[in-house]
Parts: sequence; C-alpha cells; structure tokens
Amino acid sequence: MALSAVKVTVMSIEQPALWETPAEPSRARTWLWPCVAASVLCFLPLGLVAVYYALRAESARSRGDEAGLLRAAKVARRWLVVTIVIGLLLELVIVGALFLLGAGG
Repeated sequence: MALSAVKVTVMSIEQPALWETPAEPSRARTWLWPCVAASVLCFLPLGLVAVYYALRAESARSRGDEAGLLRAAKVARRWLVVTIVIGLLLELVIVGALFLLGAGG
C-alpha cells in the first residue's frame, strides 16, 4: 500500500481593505517657484532650462514616480544655481562697464 501525498490549502480569514490608503506624497522639493523667480530676475535662457526640469519633477510627483522626481529635482536645482551665478556675474559686468564709461558720476 502506497502513501499518497495530502495537499492542504490554508484559507485566510482576513478581509481585503475596502479602500486603499493613498500613498503619502513625496516631501522632495521640485524647485519650481525658485526656478521661475531666477529665470525672471537673473538670466532668462538658463532659467527656462531650470523651469523645464522643475516641471518634469512636478510631473513625476503627480505620477508617483519617486526616482524620477528626485532626478529631475536634482537637475533643476543645479540649473537654478547656474542661473543665479551667471545672472549675478552678468550684473557685475554690466555695472562695471557702466562705471568705466563714466555713468558713476
């Protein structure tokens, strides 16, 4: 007489949730408003690149793509810093040129 294998299935008595709790939105910054302000106040061409990447970060946040949000926010922040630095350097060059031309009185 051969022994036969017995298959046992376990049933769960837990009920599935009636609704899913929404995932907590990411706390990472997208840098959108600082990029917009820097593009208006400092140097528009580079500022528009910063705004583009900040908008990509916002889009990634709305999709729930945490990795995409962090990548785009990092690039947006980098372009924000470049925009501010270039804008300040251009201001210094313009003010220096005005003083050399005698506009300083």
